[in-house]
Amino acid sequence: MSTKTLRKRIALTVVAALATGVLSVTPANAHNTTVSTTATNTSTAVGTIGASMFVATDLSTSGVATVAAYPGDRTAAAATSMGLLVKDASSGTAQTATMLVGGTLSFYAQTGATDSAFVASAGTFATVDGTGYAGALTEYRQNQTRTTAMFDVGAATVVSQLWTAPTTVGTYTVSLYVGTPTGDTIFVAPTQGTLAGKITVTVVATSAGGSYSPLQRL
Repeated sequence: MSTKTLRKRIALTVVAALATGVLSVTPANAHNTTVSTTATNTSTAVGTIGASMFVATDLSTSGVATVAAYPGDRTAAAATSMGLLVKDASSGTAQTATMLVGGTLSFYAQTGATDSAFVASAGTFATVDGTGYAGALTEYRQNQTRTTAMFDVGAATVVSQLWTAPTTVGTYTVSLYVGTPTGDTIFVAPTQGTLAGKITVTVVATSAGGSYSPLQRL
């Protein structure tokens, strides 16, 4: 059988498989085990208190990202993100991630009994913070552009916040500061505390799809 005839038969086989849904093309980022495609987050560890910031790597199955429950003792139950493609395994000040434009990341951290603030270079934090106060949080505010979410903490708690990425492709950062003075000072200068976590987020227009090679599959 000639090479030309073989190529034609392979092409016809591929077309038929695609038409019937038998053949699937695996995205290039499918090897990434950090991001889960199902909302089954059961992790309760949130790293070093006052020195960690986490992003929910479970993806929402409802079409809506969910914020981590707080107050709570080292819990991140039900936290899910949307549009997250890749996230590294770190939780400190050198984190990286890749996500789709307009996607939403769910951040959470155990800051101890210290005031704290999430600060983003762009994008917007959700208007609703966490799931409740219950005495652990004295007060919560945002700046006018919703790029800063500030927590006046009265007792040890998990602070959490949803951040929606800009609709413009680019590189952005989200940082967490903790240990700022108590009272209204946190609302005046939210970045004067200690940098507990920082992530550099690359926002892309589309996810990278893998290319199909008939010689590898057939």
